[in-house]
Amino acid sequence: MMFRLSLVVLIALFNYKCYGEQALSLAHFGVSLLQHSSQPDEQAVISPIVESLALGAVYEGAKNETRKEIGDVMFGPKSEEQFASNLQFLHSIPKSVKYHAKKQKSVMKMLLLTHKRFKYKDEFLNSMKTNYKAALRKYDFCEDEIREKAAQETENWVKKATGNVVKDTVEKRMFRTETRSAPISAISTCFRWKNPLTKEIGEFGGKRVNFLKGCGEYRYQSTPKYEVLGMEMVDDAAVLYIFLPKSENYEEFVEYMDGARVLHAEFGDKMKVEVKIPEMKIFSKHRFHVALKKLGVEKVFTEDAELDHLGVQATDMYASYQAVGFEVNEHLVRGGATGTAGLQSLSGIVGPPMEKEEKVHNEEYEVTDEVTKRFVADRPFFFALVRDDLILYAGHYM
Repeated sequence: MMFRLSLVVLIALFNYKCYGEQALSLAHFGVSLLQHSSQPDEQAVISPIVESLALGAVYEGAKNETRKEIGDVMFGPKSEEQFASNLQFLHSIPKSVKYHAKKQKSVMKMLLLTHKRFKYKDEFLNSMKTNYKAALRKYDFCEDEIREKAAQETENWVKKATGNVVKDTVEKRMFRTETRSAPISAISTCFRWKNPLTKEIGEFGGKRVNFLKGCGEYRYQSTPKYEVLGMEMVDDAAVLYIFLPKSENYEEFVEYMDGARVLHAEFGDKMKVEVKIPEMKIFSKHRFHVALKKLGVEKVFTEDAELDHLGVQATDMYASYQAVGFEVNEHLVRGGATGTAGLQSLSGIVGPPMEKEEKVHNEEYEVTDEVTKRFVADRPFFFALVRDDLILYAGHYM
């Protein structure tokens, strides 16, 4: 028997009662960041949670319009009146992400790089150390040899903090004479499948690739636009969601995606599913300047940036980098990422403002009583690894 159930009202209830406003807003931010920082016809992965902490550190040190712009993009138009609770939510993220069990782990870390003559405000520095266990390193970025040393030592920190997933990404040119501060966040994860998978060769987009297949109980939903499969890890430590569009227009499907659809996948029916997904190994580098400006974060990139609560010297933001690796094989799902928010004493260049599109849900979900479903991801799809309503990684597989 097949029937359709409209969930327009229920989605709104789920959004705010099940996830919490902050988790939902950060999920929207993460998906929007992917949409604006990558091409839908190119394979890519980002770590929304890593960018949330790096940019979140700048948000915590900002004030007035600078803080409002960042807050509105990350947490929605009520960000100013909810500033204290937004900070509390950001501070809780490392604890929510943290997990350790046999052959599984998930951990976040933070590093504060500063010019040796730059001084953080005591309240800001204490918050970073208390809530993120941030390590502090000071360098004289005016000296070429010291910039080289800073790059090498930061590279070593990144490799360790990402479980050796991200490496050979930190370069001397990332640090300038004008560099004053660089909050760097990192994540390292490794999860194992709850249901066993085996490997076989198959065809994806006209090429031969390794596929992972199995049969077991999975979370599954079907809508007129896509199917979504939720593949759980041991101890339900995380879930990998595969969103498979039903049309061939993947670009249109990516524009349709948002954070609520990712989080709502948690409510898929548990059923027996025959699974076939490609093995994945993706590494991406991003500069989020343009994406953040398109989303509405502009003032922080100018000489009018108001970061008075962060340090005693006037700064603006000149860089937002991310490097991320993500791997899926028959045994595990593994990833690592690092994000940097570089602050300097000179101004950046701002682009024209763009209006933010409000997305409204109005879709139907199909429910089926079939004994066993088949889910074959043999065409481009969107994926997200989620733990405790936090999107750790999201991307396109081509």
